[in-house]
Amino acid sequence: MAAAPPSMGSPAAAAAGNFFVQISVQRSEEDAQTAFRAMKAKYPDQLGGRQVVIRRKGFEKRVFYGVQVGPFASHDDAVQLCESLKSAGGAGIFRSIEARPKAGLSAGSRRQGLDQSRQKS
Repeated sequence: MAAAPPSMGSPAAAAAGNFFVQISVQRSEEDAQTAFRAMKAKYPDQLGGRQVVIRRKGFEKRVFYGVQVGPFASHDDAVQLCESLKSAGGAGIFRSIEARPKAGLSAGSRRQGLDQSRQKS
């Protein structure tokens, strides 16, 4: 009998995943941390057990900080968080779902996997 796949919130799922939901964009890392704390307080059922990842994006003078939660084991798991946030009144607070590369994958194979996941939605 095959083992059951890890659930969305389990440590095994997080270790296996590479999908992140971006829920905010801020101009400074400090503002990004503050935004996550505020959202976590407002949506404790959805974000209470989640880890934040602050990703610096942009270049030169156009730098911003993406507030992301994850990782999720699959694109569908990330979408589930988005839907849960919408149901709780957080419509429009998330920006995107990003696939982060796993070690050993080429850019082409990452792109193909992302294209296939988008076709599902």
